[in-house]
Amino acid sequence: MLAPIALLVFAVAMAAVGPRMLVRAAWVKRAPGWGVLAWQGLTASLVVAILMLGLVLAAPLSPLADAMAYMWATNVPEVVEHYLTPAGYGLASTAVVGLAALMLRLCSLTAVTARNTSRARRAQASVLDLVGEKHPGGFVVIEHTTPLVYCLPGACGGRIVVTSAALRVLTSEELDLVLAHERSHLRARHDIALAMAQVLRRAFGPLRVFRTAQEQIATLVEMQADDAARDPRGLARALVTLGCGAPQAGLAAGDVAAVARVRRLTEQDGSWSRARGTAVLVGTFVLLAAPMVLAISPMIRMIVTGCETMLA
Repeated sequence: MLAPIALLVFAVAMAAVGPRMLVRAAWVKRAPGWGVLAWQGLTASLVVAILMLGLVLAAPLSPLADAMAYMWATNVPEVVEHYLTPAGYGLASTAVVGLAALMLRLCSLTAVTARNTSRARRAQASVLDLVGEKHPGGFVVIEHTTPLVYCLPGACGGRIVVTSAALRVLTSEELDLVLAHERSHLRARHDIALAMAQVLRRAFGPLRVFRTAQEQIATLVEMQADDAARDPRGLARALVTLGCGAPQAGLAAGDVAAVARVRRLTEQDGSWSRARGTAVLVGTFVLLAAPMVLAISPMIRMIVTGCETMLA
């Protein structure tokens, strides 16, 4: 009975306290790559906690009880005794339905997002093939009155698009810095991180933590790409010039949280140590492992009790 309560408390704490801590933490913007990992760890741990809660409530039902009994080298009555709640098998049956519905929603949203994104990128790539002109610098130039530089992720490393207006307003040094930003997006496959955040936001719409995570990750991947520039102040000047948005399915240099990014580029004052990165990595692992440990705690308690009885 304690496992479902512990998982519920853990999920509520992650949803309520976690976002506030990460939004206020200065290190997240100082090391945006690690910040993205922290936000992904937070949301993933919340999803795992919700799934584990469903499994724990459904555990008394066969064949799940049979599988757990086999896994822990015990019998089904022991599993039922440790996992059945006062609500009985009715709640367990409801948990099975809810868990199945959630899994189906996550899988379907992932598939739909991947399909729609792929279609949008193919359509844009077709347009670029028709109206774009390949530049010796390794990007595609299109005629447009808006100064814009963006990348189109995809197979074969994706491509970078620069409008004719951007070529006119950016110096050669600024253009190089912006191109480095876009290449960083392509290398890191930031589009995957953004797509995952979008799926979770759509799947768990009522929970604000997923909306906040998507917004923060969108900003942090831009900051991480900004760090590829060898001249932060030069990139900041370019961002002011490119203060506009990218087409859907693209990632642009100057579209997300431009003011915060310009301030960060012009005021960078700290380094990032390996110890801090290790701490974030360990913390993320702990967050992911915690709901799993809470879910199996009744079986661990059963084994400990059995060992104490044998030794007594």
